[in-house]
Amino acid sequence: MYKKNKFVIFSISILLIFNSTISLASLEDALKGHWAEKLVDKKFFNEYFSYLSEADYKNFSPNMAISRKNFYRSLSSLIKRYNNKNEDIIGNANDEKSENESITRKEVASLLVKSLEICKGNKEIYDLTNPFTDLDNIEKEYKIDILKGYKLGLIKGYSDKTFKPNNEVSQIEAVLLLQRLEGELSMDKSNIPFKIIDNKKVYTQINRKISVKNNDDKIIVTIYEKLPNPGYNVAVEKIIRSKEGKYDIYIEVESSNKYEMNLQVITFNVLTIEIDKKYIADDSYSFNVIGGLNNQNNKDGLVDM
Repeated sequence: MYKKNKFVIFSISILLIFNSTISLASLEDALKGHWAEKLVDKKFFNEYFSYLSEADYKNFSPNMAISRKNFYRSLSSLIKRYNNKNEDIIGNANDEKSENESITRKEVASLLVKSLEICKGNKEIYDLTNPFTDLDNIEKEYKIDILKGYKLGLIKGYSDKTFKPNNEVSQIEAVLLLQRLEGELSMDKSNIPFKIIDNKKVYTQINRKISVKNNDDKIIVTIYEKLPNPGYNVAVEKIIRSKEGKYDIYIEVESSNKYEMNLQVITFNVLTIEIDKKYIADDSYSFNVIGGLNNQNNKDGLVDM
């Protein structure tokens, strides 16, 4: 009896170890030999497609069409991580359609573009050259979004130069598309877009480092950088939201050979930039200039708004 019990306990232990090993390798097993085998980020998959990873990934069939409901679920979960303003990405897109039916490539392309623009601002693309041969008979709105998504690197076509806009999106395609969207959202996500509207040199004394002016929907920031002579030029490298309500403006000062560096003619480079308020996530904010000739954090450049 004792030997029999030992055998049963040993058998159960082996079974548990075996099942544990299978469980840990189940995603790899499901993708073994698949064209996307090395493209899926397991951590991303388990976080945003957890409903497919449940019960040892038994619901995961890479080539099976993903349902509209599940795609919305994964997309919404991803966007919540990057969208501070809590805007509705999906809207009423599923009012008249079954949640359990599949979703097409043209619909997904439109959702990806919309999601990126809500999180990072509208993308003005002036060259929408069509590389695909099968978009002539689809709705104009979908066509524009497909071309924008292609230009933004969110979507790709097939080797035969088609996009197949009405094809169903498979589970594995959904994973890779949202991975690509997440890559775009996470890339320089704290960087703030800006436009330089003036850059000039003056020779009168200026006793300030930075000034800020508010327009209706724009913030005008002017930086005053003291230079030893006119042979130096100032450029804005980037603007970053360093923490809540704090924005750092990184500047670079470069020299040119136009003036001898030992010629002392005190000059001020006055550089004015424009920032759209839609990129500022805080009601109250301050700007700080970092860099310059001394390459130091200029505390006198802090301006609160």
